[in-house]
Amino acid sequence: MKIRKNEGTTFVETLMVIAIICLIAAVAIPNLLRARAEGNTTNARQTLKTVATALENYTIGNGTYPNDINDLITDNPPYLLKNYFNRPYSGYNFIVDSLSEYLYSVSAIPIGPETGTGSFTITTGGLLHKND
Repeated sequence: MKIRKNEGTTFVETLMVIAIICLIAAVAIPNLLRARAEGNTTNARQTLKTVATALENYTIGNGTYPNDINDLITDNPPYLLKNYFNRPYSGYNFIVDSLSEYLYSVSAIPIGPETGTGSFTITTGGLLHKND
């Protein structure tokens, strides 16, 4: 009877390792994508609150809301340090729905279902609403 030296892994053992790695990836990747979308959503809600705070601070200093959202960025010193409205930011588009001397409405809409878990609107006074 011959004793076989164990010089490496067999083909079946290699296939088992690959199958286990694929199984772990199948479970982990969707969870990572969902966590990223939820992170983008949290960031979008916080960005809307930041914009609302900038609008309210502008009103305290000037008596009315600005006629143009860019006034928040171009004023010296600026009320907003970043322009969230000219391109997508963290998987969301930020849109000024309405802006007048006494009212505002700003929305955050995900670029796609994989980038966010819902759209939101913040209105005068900093009231945040989830859109259906």
